[in-house]
Amino acid sequence: MRIQINKQAAVPIIGVVILVFFFFLGTFVSERNSNLKPVVFSPPPLPTQLNPQGDTLIVEDKRFHVAFEPVFNKYIISILEAPFEEIRQEAEIRFVEQFNLTQEKACQLDVSVTTPRFANPQQSGKDYPLSFCGSVTK
Repeated sequence: MRIQINKQAAVPIIGVVILVFFFFLGTFVSERNSNLKPVVFSPPPLPTQLNPQGDTLIVEDKRFHVAFEPVFNKYIISILEAPFEEIRQEAEIRFVEQFNLTQEKACQLDVSVTTPRFANPQQSGKDYPLSFCGSVTK
């Protein structure tokens, strides 16, 4: 007599068996090595190169990012949350402080402030200069 196993039912059972195995393995290992500290993953330090072209993430905040595009010798400040103007001000301050610049020196750099539609539909689709440098460029 041949036993047939329902494959759809077997997958969750196998998953539970594996989960229980790792639970007991973890308990056994932690009891034997109670003096060891847990390994904590930490993200790579900034700046982080994003692609082979050398685009680099310089500042990563949940509300904005600052990146550098070496091919264009340009800085991009992306505002990722609303309200646009409030977060733009914070991002610009962080940009100036990050590089220890005066506002005058910062205005000599090629910097675009942008925002995606999901964050700020009214301001999206435009490249803004630093607020202390001038008006909308595109």
